[in-house]
Amino acid sequence: MIINPSPLPIGDTSAHDHPVRTRHTPDEESDFGRLRADELNATEHRWHVIYGPGSRSFWAFPLWDPGARIVLEDVDPYRLRRLMRETEARHPPR
Repeated sequence: MIINPSPLPIGDTSAHDHPVRTRHTPDEESDFGRLRADELNATEHRWHVIYGPGSRSFWAFPLWDPGARIVLEDVDPYRLRRLMRETEARHPPR
């Protein structure tokens, strides 16, 4: 799975001949997402959580070796937290 592919060169166009947007314009929802990710990082010491404004999703990465490659994703931070608990139960931090 590619999480963050390299962006197309500036000035490149898509298949529909629209200019490629090189930056995401922040809005209230993306500000909320970033703040919520910061709150999760402050309380979830076994995880690193980021918010993707383009996908409008929260992503969580374990900070321990779970023995498998794990990246969690959800648009709802509360469901993401539940997934984090389930993952911790299946792959306990050592």
